[in-house]
Amino acid sequence: SLLQLDNNAKLLTLKAEDREMQFTFTDQTMVIGPVNDGKPVAVRQGSKLKIHYRADQKTNLATRIEVKEP
Repeated sequence: SLLQLDNNAKLLTLKAEDREMQFTFTDQTMVIGPVNDGKPVAVRQGSKLKIHYRADQKTNLATRIEVKEP
């Protein structure tokens, strides 16, 4: 689940089981998720996410973020 999202640094931190992982993202990163009243569901702390990423030097670059539940 999402622990922290920093839009300025384009960095998100997820907690998976007993470990934390950090991912960077860009304006090209696709965000796919449920829609409520025609608007995308807001991603916030505790959101369940599935991250597709590639290891890029010392960072994990998110290429696609799927919002599973708000």
